This record gives sequence, structure tokens and C-alpha cells, in this order.
Amino acid sequence: MKKLFLSLLACLIFLVLVLIVNALLWPSKQINVSRITHSEPLPGHVTRICQAIQYQTISYDDHPSDSSVFKEFEKFLEVSFPLVHSKLTKENMGGSNLIYHWEGSDKSLPAVMLLAHQDVVPAETNTWTSDPFKGSSDSSFIYGRGCLDDKGSLLGILEAAELLLTKGFTPKRSLYFAFGHDEEKGGRLGAKLIANVFKERNIAIDFILDEGGVIITGAAPGISKPLAVVGIAEKGYLSVEMTATAQAGHTSMPPKDVAITKLSKAIMAINGNPFEGKLTGATKELFNFAGPEMSFPFKLVFANQWLFEPIVRQILSGSPSTNATIKTTTAFTILKAGTKDNVLPTQASAVVNLRIIPGESTKSVLARLKEIVKDSSISFKVLAFSSEPSQVSDPNAQTFSMVNKTIREVFPDCIVAPYLVVAATDARYYAGLTKNIYRFFPARLNKEELKMIHGANERLSISNYKEIINFYQQLVVNSTFTK
Repeated sequence: MKKLFLSLLACLIFLVLVLIVNALLWPSKQINVSRITHSEPLPGHVTRICQAIQYQTISYDDHPSDSSVFKEFEKFLEVSFPLVHSKLTKENMGGSNLIYHWEGSDKSLPAVMLLAHQDVVPAETNTWTSDPFKGSSDSSFIYGRGCLDDKGSLLGILEAAELLLTKGFTPKRSLYFAFGHDEEKGGRLGAKLIANVFKERNIAIDFILDEGGVIITGAAPGISKPLAVVGIAEKGYLSVEMTATAQAGHTSMPPKDVAITKLSKAIMAINGNPFEGKLTGATKELFNFAGPEMSFPFKLVFANQWLFEPIVRQILSGSPSTNATIKTTTAFTILKAGTKDNVLPTQASAVVNLRIIPGESTKSVLARLKEIVKDSSISFKVLAFSSEPSQVSDPNAQTFSMVNKTIREVFPDCIVAPYLVVAATDARYYAGLTKNIYRFFPARLNKEELKMIHGANERLSISNYKEIINFYQQLVVNSTFTK
């Protein structure tokens, strides 16, 4: 017995040593670069983004957007960025989509695309402390709907281009700026149209950068530094209407199962059987990049995922934000049933929204819903808009390393890591143009400020906006080279 105990103890000690050595020898994937010192943005950059916010380029779900506002916004951009509009070629595609082409000196090289969108979501004015479309600023912040999503990116790109043009910069590699007008309601008349035209024209693209990840503090366990997360993939989107049917009747003589109870059982079955968590793809790469920078207890765990992966998945499942990165999620958003309190409804319906991880599909998750419910009296209808999960871009590609390098040059205090974007972006439509698609907007946000995106009191710090302009300027320089 003693011999067995000693053998087990020796095995345990050996295992612990292996775990510790793996953690200690886990190499960092952060790029060592020197901070780049940039000149000040052009005078009036804060005023211009405040003015941009004042254009209510709102995308509504239930009625068309006001095209005249988008036309006015286009004229504002023409006046605000005169060199961009005199040196670059602008194309108005499909009414309100804006495409800028900055021709490079070497036309044999594939181009770079920077994406942003002009539209914003509506704002419930009663939840804001000031007018969401006033476009105001003080000594610290810029306030208003869209400063984060996504006019901060759009204006930042144009400010960077205007600044480079004043310096006489000429790119070797061509650039395209593509600004869709309907990202907030699916992008089908914006990014989808633009991407299809680029495919028809057979335009070669090296890499694409859209909105997506941000720079966030307190985002990962064991990391005290800000974490700059760059989306290398995004989840798919599917909404399904489930409808339960039953016979009409009087509530004085109800049957065992009415339409509402049938539907309720189906909802409870789906909620009680969540999709399996998977530590793969973009989420696995997140920890491959961020893990070596963690404090030791966490570093030990993530350096030895072959042993601790079930524990990691359990931990990540405990928070809505991290749970969404490892599994397909379900959220019931709409319920409809009945018209009178003493009449049994003939049908009851519910809409469930699913965000699908790469590796699954709209077809596979729909099949699983039907399998869980197991009730032939309940029908499933896929609603109009859906999208498949994106491809996963290679975080070891040269283009990702270049984006990584640019972030580190402008934000040297940050740790850079790839991740899975759990929301939807315009980037999903461009999959056929390049394998290198990244999603990153360099806004410095904490967990509370993240809630301001699509929420109340959206704001962007003035110091961060300067960094944003510097980031796009450095990205253009790094990705296109100088003449």
C-alpha cells in the first residue's frame, strides 16, 4: 500500500512539474515594437465628429431611413475633408453607400479595404442625460449617438487620410474606404451590395478591417493591462418563429394542453438544453495570445488546456459575455398569443434568436431545435434575415501580424489577441474577397462603457479619439508602404 501511495505521489509531483514547466516556457506572442510618435490631428477634428453626430442617419427596423439625411451627411464629408475628395475617387453606390479609392503607385499589389458604416441605431431620448444628437463635447469626452458605433471609426479613417494627404503621402498599395448605410439593419443594401460589386469587378484585396473588437480593461482573468481584441471571425445569425397550434374553445372547459402551454414547454426545453460549449477556433486563439501574459495561476491553467479545458469551459459558461464566445446562444425575444381573456387561442408563437459559432450552421442549429422540442404540432419558420458563421482568419498570417504591430505601436500598454465577435458586422459579406478579414475599432472602453454602444449616453474620450486617428494613420502607412 505504501509503495502504491509513493508511486501515486511521484506521478502527481511529475504532473505538477509538467504543468509548471509548460506555463513557464509558454512564449509570448506580443510583438516588441517602439511607440510611434504622431503629430497632432488636424485642427477641428473634435468639432467635425460632433457635427457628424448631428446628422441623424438612423436605421429603423419598421420603416425606411431618411435618404435625404444621408445625402446631407455626404455633403458634410465633402466640405470637411477637401483633400480626400480632391485626391481620392469617390463613388456613390446604390444611393447612400460611399466608396473611396486611394490609388496606389503599384497596381500589381492587392488593395486594402477599411470599412465603417454611416448609420446609427435610434436613441430613446428619455434615457439620455442630454440630446443624443446634439453632438457635444467637453474637455474630456465627445457625446452622442454614433461616436462609438460607428462614426468614430468613419471619421477617424477620413481624418487620418486627410492628415496623410497634407503631408504628401502616396501609398504604394491601393486603398478602398467602404462606408455602408444600413449595417444596423443587416447591411443587405449596403455592405452586401458593395461586396458583390467588388467581386464582379474582380478587385484583389489583401486584407479588410471593419469594426468589432475594442480595447477593454478587466476583460480576461489574470490580465491587468488593457486587452486589444481583434475579431478574426464572427458568429452567424438566425431568428426562428416557433408556433404552437390547438383547437379554439371556451376557457371554462380547457383541454390538458392549450397552444400557450405547448409553446411554454418548447421554450423551457430549449432553455434547459443549451448548446455545447467549445473551446475552438477564434476563442482558443484568444487564450493562445492572451494566456502567456496572464498572472501565474491563470497562466498555469491556460497553458495546460489539454488537462483543464473542461474547467475553463465551465468557468467561461458562468458569464453571459464569455459564454457567448464558446457556444451557440439562444434568446427568446418575441411572444404572441391570445386576444381575449376567456377564449383559448388557436395558436401561440415565440421568436428565438440564435448566434451561431463557427463550425455550426443555420441548418444544423435549426435541426437541433426541432430535435429538442419533439412536438409535431409546433412549426418552425426561419425569419427573413440570417447569416452563416464567418470563416476564421489566420492569426498567424502576415496581415494579422501587421495589424498587431500597428496596435502595439499606437497603444504600447495593450496586449493584443484575436477573438470571436459575438455580434454581426458588415465584414461578413466580404468573405469572398479575401481570407484576411479583421474586426477592430481602437476605442478604450471598460465594461460599463461597453453598455453605451446601442445604449444611453454614448461617449468617446477626446484623448482616445486622437489615438484612433493615429491608429488609422499608422495602419495605412504600415499596410501600404510609402513611395
